[in-house]
Parts: sequence; structure tokens; C-alpha cells
Amino acid sequence: MKHQTILRNMALALFVTAVSAFALAAGRDKVKVQFEHPVHVNNQVLPPGHYTIEEMGGKENNNNVLEIYTDGGQKFETSFMTIDAMKRNPSPKETKVVLERIGNDYYLDKIWIKGRQFGYQVPLSEQAKSQTNSMHPEEVTAILIVG
Repeated sequence: MKHQTILRNMALALFVTAVSAFALAAGRDKVKVQFEHPVHVNNQVLPPGHYTIEEMGGKENNNNVLEIYTDGGQKFETSFMTIDAMKRNPSPKETKVVLERIGNDYYLDKIWIKGRQFGYQVPLSEQAKSQTNSMHPEEVTAILIVG
């Protein structure tokens, strides 16, 4: 009888752990996008191509870090700030990846997730900030990949 109780408790603990891990992974936002131009992310430049952008998982997931990676194994990381989607007029009704075009350069700027009350904003590099004073930035929406 005692052996069955121990086995039942172990099975329950394993089940709770598996459900918690699934819930954590399912709770992370994930977007697949195609960049048609080189895109600056902090001090790195991502070549044109397909990328997945996802909140960092694991113990570090509270550090406001986005992982950006390709199917080929290239991986980039960037910090982000959360921004209130409810202050937008209108609030986002679709998922969008917004680039900021300054001159001929494109910078990852914001990510809006359908159904979320917040978005992600990637800080501009110091170089990009200095260029915004002399050039007029323009918002450009990246192409989302469905599936």
C-alpha cells in the first residue's frame, strides 16, 4: 500500500511538472517573419531572410530578452521593453512586426501580438537615435509567415 502511494505521488509530480513546462512554453509569444532588407537589431545586422522571434524561455525569461533565430541555426538576442497596447488607437487586432526605416536602414522596432494587451519594443541603438534627429523615420511592417 505504501509503495502504491509513493508511485502515485511520483506520477502526480511528474504530471504537474509536464503540464507546467507545457504551460510555460505555450505562454511565450512566437512570431515567424520574413525580412526583405537587412535589419538592425541593437548593434547587429540580420541579413534578409526568414526568422523566428520568441520570448526567451527558461530561468532567464524574466530578463526581457527576445531570441531571434533562423532555421539554419543562427541565433541573436536582444532586450525589449513592454509597451501598453491599450494606449494605441486602435489597439492591435492582428500580429505585426514593425520596422523603423531611418534613411536606407531598417531597425526592428515593435512587435504586436493579436489578443495581447501589451507589445514589445526593441530599443534603438545610439547610432540610430542620433540619425532620427536629421532624418524622418518611417514605420514599415515586415511580412509575417503563417504556419
